[in-house]
Amino acid sequence: MLLALAGGGAWYAGLLPQAATAWLPGAAPDLAAQRAWLESRMGAQEGGTCRHLQPDPGQTAGSTVADSVAVAGFARGPDGFSDLRTAFAEAHDTPLDLRVTPVSETQCTALDFLSGLAPAFGADPALSLRMTGTGDDPQGRLSGQAEEAVALLLIDPAGRVQNVTAEIDTATGRFELPNRRLRRSQGSGADGDAAFLLLALSSAEPLGTVALIPPNAILPFDQVAQFWQFLSTDIDGAQGGVRAALAAIRP
Repeated sequence: MLLALAGGGAWYAGLLPQAATAWLPGAAPDLAAQRAWLESRMGAQEGGTCRHLQPDPGQTAGSTVADSVAVAGFARGPDGFSDLRTAFAEAHDTPLDLRVTPVSETQCTALDFLSGLAPAFGADPALSLRMTGTGDDPQGRLSGQAEEAVALLLIDPAGRVQNVTAEIDTATGRFELPNRRLRRSQGSGADGDAAFLLLALSSAEPLGTVALIPPNAILPFDQVAQFWQFLSTDIDGAQGGVRAALAAIRP
């Protein structure tokens, strides 16, 4: 079919340049564009949302490429990212590959603290925290920290915080958490069976606020909000920024 133009010429339909091309099934997905989209969406959220999103550490280099970037989410329940799932599918014509870990209500203070940091999707290189072994003394590995100082914080289902930085081998990034670190509080209530959360922070210089929690102490929940406040102030003054990664542990 020919399309007649005002100038007297003619072009075959379909040869005119298109402003944008939709993603077609079978075409390689633009994972970089998906990460940028997630970064902008999560970077715009305000504190108090009790949810955190980061690249899924289970996705390794050389693995089969899926239609969506793999994402790990933390929220009060499986539906905590329903709005994000819908918006992502509309924007990229494919479902978001999202695995959600439910958290307890008292653990929300840790997630709200993370919402004040730069989105994990914008970190380069990304900080990755992966659990590699379960059992009485769970094992894991932190990667991407290079020569930076590292802090490890353990948040139990009651929202209490422990400084477990001493458990990591900074040369290899490997760590093992003794079972005594994973004792549940009797006052955890309905969320008592929630997972423990392990938070890794990487920075050019050590974060002094972390050292306020002695290695063998457990910070009570009524002091936790102030601790996150002090740590946020500490991070605001840190040179080069701070990167974070979160993992769930079920002893």
